[in-house]
Amino acid sequence: KEAGLEGALILARDYDASSILDAGDEVLLAQAEEALSVLAEAKIAEQLGAISMHDVTEGGVNGAVHEMATAAGLGVVLDEGAVPVFSVADKLCRALSLHPLRLISSGSLLISIRGDAQPLLGALREAGIKATAIGAFTADPSICTKDGQLIDPPAQDELYRAQAAFAKHAGK
Repeated sequence: KEAGLEGALILARDYDASSILDAGDEVLLAQAEEALSVLAEAKIAEQLGAISMHDVTEGGVNGAVHEMATAAGLGVVLDEGAVPVFSVADKLCRALSLHPLRLISSGSLLISIRGDAQPLLGALREAGIKATAIGAFTADPSICTKDGQLIDPPAQDELYRAQAAFAKHAGK
């Protein structure tokens, strides 16, 4: 699905985000809350031969990529530009100088599959589930962007920086 689904919900619920969000964002947040389950996509992925799956929780996409790669003993080339970010999470992260790919993203599922991802992507999309290919495993154990920049594992989820970020934003 999209990065930042649960993170946006937590930030909007636990902090006063009214200076950042508008009424349309509230509608999107309500829809996001309904999208937190990954059961449907996990079932489809299993049927189509998924090798591994990881619910994107604390540490966001970058954290989940590191965990999957470590478990597999592989590296990853991640196309960060291909990772879809939930629009409300993107808005909040931009306003608060947080990194959306390091924000808790429950509701999104990383799936690894051998070979061509298109059949899986097509099946997920046919089921109404947003799906995008965002990277590939490599024999080289480094985890980097497609242009070779190393991606460090997140030391903490961006939620832990949120209180200070909201205080700074309110002071503007």
